[in-house]
Amino acid sequence: SMDIDLIFEPKVEQTYNFNVNCLVKRKEKNVTLNVKGWGYKVHADLVLEQHGDRRPFYPGVKERIDFGEVQVNEIASVVLRLKNGGQFNFDYTTKVKTARGILDGALLPTSSAPYLSISHPRGTVEAATGSEAKDEVEIKIDFTPRESFVLDGTMLRLLIPTGPGEASFTAVFEGRARKPAVDFSFRKHDFGACFLKPYGAEDADEQLGEEKVVLTIHNRDSMDVLLSSDFEKLPHLDMKLDTPMIPMGSSVEVPIIFTPRELKAYHDIIEFKINDYDVV
Repeated sequence: SMDIDLIFEPKVEQTYNFNVNCLVKRKEKNVTLNVKGWGYKVHADLVLEQHGDRRPFYPGVKERIDFGEVQVNEIASVVLRLKNGGQFNFDYTTKVKTARGILDGALLPTSSAPYLSISHPRGTVEAATGSEAKDEVEIKIDFTPRESFVLDGTMLRLLIPTGPGEASFTAVFEGRARKPAVDFSFRKHDFGACFLKPYGAEDADEQLGEEKVVLTIHNRDSMDVLLSSDFEKLPHLDMKLDTPMIPMGSSVEVPIIFTPRELKAYHDIIEFKINDYDVV
């Protein structure tokens, strides 16, 4: 006996059913081999959703995903929808090319550059053959910079194995992160030794035992900034933040009042949020 290798490589998406005749010496009749098969293609559609708009991606075309300018610690997101329009399930995986090399989409370090994370970085998209088939997968990509950073040049590849080769969608990321240009007149202040204002002495001279310092916050950015604080008044410390917004080129003054109640050392932290993301 001998083995015969039969290679089936369809060029057209259709069903096949044909016979192969084998001539055998000293045999009166030919040996007929019936061959059946089904040639199919992967029908994958990828759509980008961003800011309420939808844009299709095409295999082999280098697309563009622009996060724009974001603030440090802000989260900018886009959604990719991968749909299966064929009759067979297919798998996919993601790769991200960075300055450090090519990284698996499932292993991206969110705490360091390029500050990207991908939900469902790999998986299977089912064919739309049943009422409960999940023929579409949502892939969310978050850009969460922890420092000033330029994303330009980072590249995403979404790969779909298709027999001897693999189809791919490619997108180049663009975007930059920066901190607002906001200056504080000081970041640390020591009131030193102060007279006490014991509990129950509120009806006495308001200035007795109070120490006051004014923090000046200057907005040197090219746009207005929001300023807020979660600080709540303490018996010994108060802060007056009356302006929620600082116009560009302007400044605000924030009085900080220290009223010691006991003979001890005090240590407190007042945190400010700029545009709800940057904490100072």
